Amino acid sequence: MRSQAEQDRLWDALEAGLIDVIASDHSPCPPSMKQSDHFFEIWGGISGAQSTLLLMLEEGHLQRNVALPLLGRILALQPARRLGLESKGEIAIGKDADLVLIDWKKSTTLNAEDLHYTHKQSPYVGRTFSSSIAEVFCRGTRVYSSKTGLSDEPVGRFIRANSSVPVGVEGMEGGS
Repeated sequence: MRSQAEQDRLWDALEAGLIDVIASDHSPCPPSMKQSDHFFEIWGGISGAQSTLLLMLEEGHLQRNVALPLLGRILALQPARRLGLESKGEIAIGKDADLVLIDWKKSTTLNAEDLHYTHKQSPYVGRTFSSSIAEVFCRGTRVYSSKTGLSDEPVGRFIRANSSVPVGVEGMEGGS
């Protein structure tokens, strides 16, 4: 919904270190709440959590040559730091082994039936990405494989954000 010039300025700001976190608000709602003749009656936000990584790889890395370490920092490390999730966000001894393996040679088209949301809608349905998610691991346990789908075993657990972490976390590149 933003102009191409505005999109380009956002990508420039990202590469200049002025954007420190990219995340999805994941604001799901029934399709009926997204339709109205009156703009202010329409539910804001999108269900975007499932598409964020592939979208950033496609638009950032493949289309604009944004370095993969930068994408890892703004999509994983800095959000974990911002929320005070000390075991998340990076691959290191003592950290959770939360990993996503990408198949750079296999394209994928996002279809509504592929969405793992209650309401199967996304502005990216029908979009083809040049790469695909091969496997996802949560704390070292494979929870998704492109060959077998989602694991039947729930392994997620609730972790509370550290409320003592200030919004402008020191040591985060680019500020808040």
